[in-house]
Amino acid sequence: MSSAKRFFQNAVLVTAGILSALLFLELFFFRFVLPAPDVPRLDFVNGVIKYKPDQQGTNRVRNEITAAFRINASGWNSGHDRYVRTKAPGKYRIAVIGDSYVEARAVAFTDSLAEQLERLLGRQRCEVYRFGIRGAPLSQYLHILRREVADYGPDLVIILLIHNDFTESYTYMPGVYTSSFLKIAVENGRVVGEVPPQRMERRWYDFIRNRSAVWRYLAYRQQVRFQAVRDILLGDKARPEEIRQAHGTAAATDTRRTANEAVTGYVFRELRKCCRDHAADLLIAIDADRSSIYRQAAAGLQPGSRTLQLNRMAARQALRHSIHFIDLHPVFARDFAARHKRFDFRNDAHWNAYGHRVAAEALCSYILREGFIEEPR
Repeated sequence: MSSAKRFFQNAVLVTAGILSALLFLELFFFRFVLPAPDVPRLDFVNGVIKYKPDQQGTNRVRNEITAAFRINASGWNSGHDRYVRTKAPGKYRIAVIGDSYVEARAVAFTDSLAEQLERLLGRQRCEVYRFGIRGAPLSQYLHILRREVADYGPDLVIILLIHNDFTESYTYMPGVYTSSFLKIAVENGRVVGEVPPQRMERRWYDFIRNRSAVWRYLAYRQQVRFQAVRDILLGDKARPEEIRQAHGTAAATDTRRTANEAVTGYVFRELRKCCRDHAADLLIAIDADRSSIYRQAAAGLQPGSRTLQLNRMAARQALRHSIHFIDLHPVFARDFAARHKRFDFRNDAHWNAYGHRVAAEALCSYILREGFIEEPR
């Protein structure tokens, strides 16, 4: 047998073996032995990126998270079957807007901040709708309020801020649908306008992301960062220029701080205006620096913490625009000092059910204390 023929036969055998292994992993192993997480399909309605209605599934991260999600008839992960525009007489309606912390696929759809807040306030007199989507920044919360939430006539709008919400409101971020978020245009530290969301385009490989068990297992359950692999193989030049600048020198840090302040002031003002136009109150909450809490750092805000500088900046802008504001850092710090229970997962920074509970209790106390809704008798 010639060497060329032998090489060809070996190549066929190797290819067949690889294909057989992939088929085994795809059709059996990552569906029944180590099941991949389900990923809800996306939709783009009225200029807003959300999910296709009426989906159910299970999110999985490593061997730590197994959580059921349910996308309702309105396209949002929620304990409500659908969101209705007409409010029942005498019922107080709250809308919670945010990113993956509000979407909350790390916990069962009945255990998120919104559902726990609704139970604390009492379902007979209050309903809480949540509008959360993974990766959304502060700028997108404004867009969701304008294009989606306002139509439901909430009495109170709650915005939940996470620390990456600020910079991502005006810089490009890689992702499947990040171009479908509203962005704020900034020049020389000043807001010069808004960049409308781009319609989400279907790509030829979307079916792999949605259907392939191997892909979902690696990308979502095992949290393989393919962007990081791409950076390693292609170098830092593979990343957009503005992202490289955002992670650069001290001068870039000062520029980012100025831009964060300008963008936050602009969006807060627009949020307040939209809420006033629709006769709704506005409450903004911001996450704690949980890593510093776990390191048993001082419970108060630390001047040297970049993370908590964002908390102070948000509080300053909320005061400037007469917006109700809750800093969750001291709330979580006091709770951890008393109970020593984590608010998130070992393999995932998102809140666990207990973290959602602590945040919901803080919001409930504030709502009752400020008289948004009467305390139950």
